Amino acid sequence: MTEIDFCETRHLYCRDGEIYPSVTEVLQKAGLINGSWFSEYAACRGAALHLATAFLDRNELEESSVDGAIAGRLDAYRHFKEDTGFKPTHIEHILYSDKWKCAGTADRLGVLSENLILLDLKSGAALPWHSLQTAAYQMMALERGHAVTKRFGLELRDNGTYRLREHKDAMDLARFLQALKAATA
Repeated sequence: MTEIDFCETRHLYCRDGEIYPSVTEVLQKAGLINGSWFSEYAACRGAALHLATAFLDRNELEESSVDGAIAGRLDAYRHFKEDTGFKPTHIEHILYSDKWKCAGTADRLGVLSENLILLDLKSGAALPWHSLQTAAYQMMALERGHAVTKRFGLELRDNGTYRLREHKDAMDLARFLQALKAATA
């Protein structure tokens, strides 16, 4: 068995010739994500923010390359790290489950207050499906041997502030697995 392959241009996860649906795809097909708010601008801004935070976490960020459209949100991430002492251990980490045949990319695994956590970066407000997303990523992380004890969504705001939301509902994984069953039926 090989590791999972990810085709970025088609956003496709494959393992030994089998396509594994992404967590986001599952939630969309199950009707839990309202795609009407997606725009090409928001998608590009989110991709740029994820790239900039990854460079920041790797100490490779060229400050002059930061677009003004994401500068405030990048500052919010900096403030979060300074305020909390968060230390990423895995950045944009591809995860998958052979048991449930799904995959996804966790924004961050890292240490916060001596806990290995899962952190999902958001450039907008919290939405109900975000906790299902982090539950799926945590399940896959545990299956892959990462002892993730907590999961969070981190809202990064344009004004340089942030809001950290812990996702604690024990039913989130069951809800995701229901969505997975519905999406793949």
